[in-house]
Amino acid sequence: MVSRPSLLALLLWSLMACAEGERPASVDEGAGQAARDAAASAGVADAPLADGSTLPEADGAAHDAPAAEAAVVDANALSEHIAALGYAEFAGSLAEGPSGVVHHDRALTTPGYALYSVVPLSLSVLIDTEGRVFNSWRVPDGHWTMRCELLPDGDVLIVGTHGAAVPRQRHLMRMGWDGELVWRRDIAAHHDVELTPRGEILTLVGTEREGRGVHGDESWADSDLVLLDLDGHELDRLSLLDMLDARPDLRLVPAPSKDLDDALIDPLHANSVEWMPHPELGEVDPFYRPSLVLVSLRHQSRVVAVDWERRAIAWHWGQGIVRQHEATLTPEGRVLLFDNGGRQRRHSRVVEVDPLSGRVTWSWTADPPERFYSPGRGTVQPLPGGNVLVSNSSEGEAFELTRDGELAWRWLSPHFNRDGRRGSIRMRRYEPAFIEPILAARGVDR
Repeated sequence: MVSRPSLLALLLWSLMACAEGERPASVDEGAGQAARDAAASAGVADAPLADGSTLPEADGAAHDAPAAEAAVVDANALSEHIAALGYAEFAGSLAEGPSGVVHHDRALTTPGYALYSVVPLSLSVLIDTEGRVFNSWRVPDGHWTMRCELLPDGDVLIVGTHGAAVPRQRHLMRMGWDGELVWRRDIAAHHDVELTPRGEILTLVGTEREGRGVHGDESWADSDLVLLDLDGHELDRLSLLDMLDARPDLRLVPAPSKDLDDALIDPLHANSVEWMPHPELGEVDPFYRPSLVLVSLRHQSRVVAVDWERRAIAWHWGQGIVRQHEATLTPEGRVLLFDNGGRQRRHSRVVEVDPLSGRVTWSWTADPPERFYSPGRGTVQPLPGGNVLVSNSSEGEAFELTRDGELAWRWLSPHFNRDGRRGSIRMRRYEPAFIEPILAARGVDR
């Protein structure tokens, strides 16, 4: 028997395609059949998407109208809560005007190519700054594309999920340029994946830890930092909870209460991981050791730096940020991040901090601030020359800014659901020197 809170959550998952990677702090383990039954009761129908794919099909053709209406009313009440937390897979407003590249100041834009993922549509696409498409990958079996990373040979790494919270339905895969599956590892990978400067794969993998809490009777979600070789074989892993336990001075803020029955408490919700991309900074200060790994902990509103060799937390910071994403190191040695803002602030911003002093060295907020808000997800990337690429994931938007806040480039996702709402996206820019040899090797015209 599925309880009413769980039924409502599962119903809303079917109605809104609730995000695997951006869900409430508890992780529901409910069965997929309950979600299908709830969707059927609410009258969710199969419909084509803009790119020809479809939304999940509801079982059953006839529905009891009063029951369906009541279910939708309950779902709407819960949807306000979930939308505020940033879990919807499509933008909150209908798309208006053109899509693709809608602003391009060539004098200000950093040259390069962009790889973006459309999370709920199982799609990754490689474009240039003009918006021309050079390749695309679609994950088989309808698995969502939570994150993608291009390799030097043209293969792509994809963090995927079936759109459910159950860890066994998550995976990491490598696909070839032509879309063939090279390998797939059924590990509970989530949120992020990258190729490290050492030529290894780094990702986040969810685990369950029992015996937690004041009375030792709670199950918590942990995230392991996992290294793999290019064939997907595990090389090493570190537990974030273990490293935090070893630092009694770093007390965890109380985990949000469980929203669903029989759920894991998720006190950390790690959502980005990055191996030291600029080892030359070690000549500036010993803090920038080659084994440094940056991790964003959303539910702690804090960024930590892990020393992989010491297997310990080396640094942490969280002054004034709320439920952030995408901590990344700039060539100057500063930490750049996407500060989501959450319900406390209801607008997002981009923040840069000096880890040696803890001082904020640069930030950007829209004018008015409410124009830029992604309750969940969101990415930032420092570009050569100093500009910053930003993904406003919740609105299906990406843009490039100068450090003076001038708009250099703006792109709007051309991928919609049946209601005309843009799909949630993440985007990463690659330099021409990285992409053009891949295109040349495959005879792709530029």
